[in-house]
Amino acid sequence: MGLIEGCLNSVCPWSGNPVAADSLTVWEGRVVGFCNPGCRSDFDAGRGDIAKAIGFFEKCLMEIEWAKGFDTMTASLGAGVEFNEVFRDRGISVEIYAPEGKDKQTPHDRDEIYLVKSGSGVFARAGERANFRVGDLIFVPKGVEHRFTEFSDDFVTWVIFYS
Repeated sequence: MGLIEGCLNSVCPWSGNPVAADSLTVWEGRVVGFCNPGCRSDFDAGRGDIAKAIGFFEKCLMEIEWAKGFDTMTASLGAGVEFNEVFRDRGISVEIYAPEGKDKQTPHDRDEIYLVKSGSGVFARAGERANFRVGDLIFVPKGVEHRFTEFSDDFVTWVIFYS
């Protein structure tokens, strides 16, 4: 959700400027915002790049649904459950992984990619250490010793295995 309570977006779909409280309207039953009353009026009247605004609002909705799905996937983690496979097809497996206290991984028989969702720490691979944080992408070839040696309590990462 946007920064204004109940608003789908936090920035104007046309200017990228923050949404103003006096520039809200309703689209598809949801409150959406613009940076000024002029932009809102143009949208309501069907003026301006309507397709761009609607595409932006649809993207905001998808991000909200994705976040809900992520919350559902991670809800099963904890209390001894450190990973949850969320997708498997033709040699690709996608997991959500949140080690508790210590990463106990051993080398895998497939290449893998980590995409850090939350948290930060230190990652060790083949004797080298590197800091990581949200948004980092980490590649590990199959058979290589690796682990997250230090990580924050909120650390969660996507893991993509492929062969």
